[in-house]
Amino acid sequence: MSERKDGFSGRYGLVLAALGMAIGTGNIWRFPRVAAQYEGGAFLIPWLVFLFTWSIPILIAEFTLGKTTGRGPIGAFAKLLGKRAAWMGAFMAFVTLMIATYYSVVTGWTLKYFFSSLIDGLSDIPAATDPDSITKSKDASEAYFRDFAVRQPDEADGRTLANMGIPGSLWFHLGAVAIGSLIVWRGIKGGIERACKILIPALFVMLIGGTIWALSTLSGSEQGLQYFFSPKWELLATPKIWIDGLTQSAWSTGAGWGLILVYGAYARKDEDAVVTNRTAGLGNNTASLLAGLFIFPAVFALLSQAGMADEGIRAALAEQGPASSGLAFTYIPFIFKSMGDNGGLFTTLFFLGLFFAALSSLIALYEMSCRCFVDMGLSRGKAVLVVATVGAVIGGYSALDMRFFTSMDWVWGLALVIGGLAVAWAVQTYGADRYRRELINASGAQRKLGPSFNTFFVFLIPAQGIGMLGWWLYDAATNERFFGKGNDPWDPTVLGTAGIGPCVIWWLTALGIFWALSPWLGRWSLKGDPDGAPDDDEGGRPWLRPFGLVVAVLPWFLWDTDVSGFFSGDGASGDTGTTWWPWIAAGVGIVLVGGFIYNAIIAAFGGRSQEPDRPPISPTEVIGRDEEHA
Repeated sequence: MSERKDGFSGRYGLVLAALGMAIGTGNIWRFPRVAAQYEGGAFLIPWLVFLFTWSIPILIAEFTLGKTTGRGPIGAFAKLLGKRAAWMGAFMAFVTLMIATYYSVVTGWTLKYFFSSLIDGLSDIPAATDPDSITKSKDASEAYFRDFAVRQPDEADGRTLANMGIPGSLWFHLGAVAIGSLIVWRGIKGGIERACKILIPALFVMLIGGTIWALSTLSGSEQGLQYFFSPKWELLATPKIWIDGLTQSAWSTGAGWGLILVYGAYARKDEDAVVTNRTAGLGNNTASLLAGLFIFPAVFALLSQAGMADEGIRAALAEQGPASSGLAFTYIPFIFKSMGDNGGLFTTLFFLGLFFAALSSLIALYEMSCRCFVDMGLSRGKAVLVVATVGAVIGGYSALDMRFFTSMDWVWGLALVIGGLAVAWAVQTYGADRYRRELINASGAQRKLGPSFNTFFVFLIPAQGIGMLGWWLYDAATNERFFGKGNDPWDPTVLGTAGIGPCVIWWLTALGIFWALSPWLGRWSLKGDPDGAPDDDEGGRPWLRPFGLVVAVLPWFLWDTDVSGFFSGDGASGDTGTTWWPWIAAGVGIVLVGGFIYNAIIAAFGGRSQEPDRPPISPTEVIGRDEEHA
């Protein structure tokens, strides 16, 4: 397989690619918006805590899994734990592929705004110089984005996909797919590494330059600096700030996505997992801080000069924005234009930086998916063609219908937490202490981890992941702000909402299919592997596999079934009825929590570490891959 000869030329290229994987649009538009909900400073504390208690440990374990096995997510889980575990890697890979389909739409938005600001300076959006013009400029900015990107069919108004025309965002989405696919098609060294050596330094130069400009030249920028770093300590007593801090860290760093796992598969044998991933995690947070240091002072200074009151500025910073984009497509286009002659230049540079951030993450998403197909025997060119086709078609529908985009973002964005839990499960099952000693602290490790690693993966990470999932799903089941007034939170067919039903039902569908196909997925993903997987049998229970297909299909027939008579015993149904789903969801939660508790007890008493039932990963392919690099 000639594709496996490709790899990173050295640590510098690997670290830049890891930074490109982690740093995306969320650093520039989501982080400032979420931080603004807590008026800056207080949010930084949980956000930093969870960088070290969730993101960096998972990144280290994930990278090590890829480097040790030399495979993508499906093959990595199969090789470490046996073919029966391939379903965990398959779910992780599928979730990331689904995210890639609509992330290319976002990348297209940034590309459109960069070209528009470069060519005509976003001439349809006027500059803001006084309080009245701020409102007009904001309305014009939102209208510009809606006309370009937002299409929401409404049968009541007679608007359908057929009569609304083709939005410009579709063509820029396809352009983003083409650019990302071309870079990935050129391989690791000639494509991804070369691109990140340009994109990431340029992005940091722009962020640093913007920070220096905002703090040194704009009158009133110190108000934004004070806002950003003055915590309201009483907010730390509210659970939601901790949930939001964990969520931002988990989604921003890419922990549990399978991305750094794939980059680990291309790393040399002597690459240090701890150094590389601490650098990636800290670099990601540094980019977010620079974005905050740039955006908060600039917004405070320029909007206050235009006459907006302090309360209005604080509300603007926390605004959700179209498609949850915060300030990026509402205030930024006209804020910088109010600077006069230099406004057009800064607007162009801002959207160029935003495009670089989006593209560096998009190519990581594509590479992860391509690697899975390469492991199964496809050439890189064919794998890129498959991924690009899926991205263009499914992502095209996200560009055509904002409701579909919103639902995809909700269902598969939240599913990333399951990826982090899958990594924790793999470490527990292999044996946390054994994983640390034999794999992370193996030869080539410059920074060796101590026994605290075991505590993280046995107790802390599962508790954080389950807690975060539970919180979001509880809100999705009980808060009308999520599923919409008048909608059933369990209905998986309503687009544009964030109910609990779409998540649970789609997750069970994907998990059921992958669990049923796990032995075959494991075999295909290890095609050509000289060492294979540690087990080929089903432990005497192959008849359980078809049950996965039942789990995948049954939810679609049961989600709106009224079972109140079943529980009351008289066959009568109440006004609203009782569906299966609260009971099924509770059962799934009990199984999930119980499984982790069982694994934690086994690991705590050293059962798997002292009596391992799986042989160590053979170094054959890892050494061979390292020799090919040389």
